[in-house]
Amino acid sequence: MENELREKIYLVFASLFSQPDQEIYEDIRSGLHNRIVQDYFSQKSYDIHMSVFETVGNLEEMLKVWNHDICPEEGQVKPVESIYKVWTLDDSYDLPFANDKGYLMSDWALHIKHLFKEFELEIPEDYQAMPDYICFELEFMSLLIEEGLKEEQKLFLLHHLDWIPALRKEAEEKEISDDYFELIRVLEKFIMLEWQEFDLDNEENDKFQKFER
Repeated sequence: MENELREKIYLVFASLFSQPDQEIYEDIRSGLHNRIVQDYFSQKSYDIHMSVFETVGNLEEMLKVWNHDICPEEGQVKPVESIYKVWTLDDSYDLPFANDKGYLMSDWALHIKHLFKEFELEIPEDYQAMPDYICFELEFMSLLIEEGLKEEQKLFLLHHLDWIPALRKEAEEKEISDDYFELIRVLEKFIMLEWQEFDLDNEENDKFQKFER
């Protein structure tokens, strides 16, 4: 039952970060997302009510806020893993931005592409330059749970879902809307609990394997 709820909550977060459409909007208005989040945290003895978009007027209004706040192309914050990590850990790359952050298609993105290929998953055409978009990572984690791949879940958390605190920090600095900031804040809390469940706090997550380009 717990893994079933974990699978659901990853999909809930993926849905809430996605570009809003009519189905997502109606699920939000029905309270579906918030109920699943509350169910999960209540099982962990946390009283967390994620009240995102409870007062949103219509889908057009929600789309406007999404575009302004977290659209991966033009939002104030862009929820893509590569942006929050150094471009490569390979010391052999003599490039001026190799150790900088803020660039797409880093080592982390290449590894996501590799994982998707291994699992025979497609990256949408519009997102080829950002396979490490948060929605894809959250959906992939839900798949690992569905397949019962516990060791793979641990490694994916360690190497690919460690950047959410940096996303939350930037969202706070940029003063994005209360709704999307609350979403990021609750996701961060959820990921923190996941790390605790897998006892990852003392694991090294800065020694990730190097990749061939």
